[in-house]
Amino acid sequence: MEKKGHRKWIIGLLLCFCILLCTGRSLNREPWTVPGEKEVPYETEKEEETEGETEEEGKEEETEDSLPDHIGEQEERPERFPWALSGEQETESDKEEADPEKEPESETTILRERNNPVITPLPSGIQEQNEEEPDSEGTEQGDINEGKYPQIETDLQSEELVQEKVKRFYVEGKDYQGNPLGADYQKVDGNGKILEGTEISGGRVYYEMELTEGENVVTITVTDPEGRETTMESIFYYGKQKETVLCSLEAGTLGLGTYFIRLIPLEEGESVSQVIERALEEQGYHSVFRKEENAENEKWQGALERIEKEGITEGYRIPPDLYQHLKEEQYEKREHRENSLGSDDFCRGSGWGISVNGEYRKGEELKEEALQGQIIRIRFSLYYGKDIGAAQESWEKEW
Repeated sequence: MEKKGHRKWIIGLLLCFCILLCTGRSLNREPWTVPGEKEVPYETEKEEETEGETEEEGKEEETEDSLPDHIGEQEERPERFPWALSGEQETESDKEEADPEKEPESETTILRERNNPVITPLPSGIQEQNEEEPDSEGTEQGDINEGKYPQIETDLQSEELVQEKVKRFYVEGKDYQGNPLGADYQKVDGNGKILEGTEISGGRVYYEMELTEGENVVTITVTDPEGRETTMESIFYYGKQKETVLCSLEAGTLGLGTYFIRLIPLEEGESVSQVIERALEEQGYHSVFRKEENAENEKWQGALERIEKEGITEGYRIPPDLYQHLKEEQYEKREHRENSLGSDDFCRGSGWGISVNGEYRKGEELKEEALQGQIIRIRFSLYYGKDIGAAQESWEKEW
């Protein structure tokens, strides 16, 4: 029994020795080696790591050397989400750097994951504030005195034909509050001479002016105590002949204004169309009338088809507000001539209109006898007379 006990004890010691021996060998193995794999000395691997770091540093130096001079090192910062959170605005640089296809790991993303806020597109008002604003140069500044300028009332009429040698008229001035502005605040110029007036009451002053043959010009200026002034001009005509008419040729619809205004002496029995033909001829224009004939074979000059003169349309410019009307009517554009102006020039429906004392005439009406003191206006229309007040449904303005 004692021998058996000794054996067990010896065997136990041997087992402990073997265990200790195996454990010691395991402790001597390098921690990164695997059984069956060749061991690498520590110094060798460390040297390789050092070489790898040196190569990476070299690449970084090459990269830094290859960048433009104006681009330097930037501090790392979290990218922004390509939209703004509620109550948060996004800068322009954040928009450019954000990649909408890749959700970056950013502070905004963390907040979104934790608090699950509502993501909304950037308000349109913020987006639009980065757009270029129109150039403010050339914009009209508001008149601080608008609505405060003096008012002028007079019985003078422009383009009036008078027979009296002395013209009598009145001028009444008022400030914007309705207070009278009498002779001390008025300046009236007649054909280059200052006229003296007689004040009656309420700011109304009466003047007399001796007229000259043909055109006479009166310029009226009223100035209030604060220095604000209003000026108006009146042009009228005086003729010594007992039988005269006032004739004008106008193309305001083309921005060419009035070609001429003249007193035309009447000859016995002349018709309106004959007076127009003679007036145009005296001013160097050639007129083309439509030949009219009735059932009794009576012939006369009807509608004025065309007026010819070198450069008659030179420098034309259709007023913008009139052109807007033409576009609304979907006008049909036509060609025009440089040295003549008449029917269907510039657009379909154009032509000459003739008014006598404010009433338009055509056809047989033009063969009526011209009378003393009549005002005959020859006006060019671009669209069926609507732009010169000759149509039943004329536009709100005449050009």
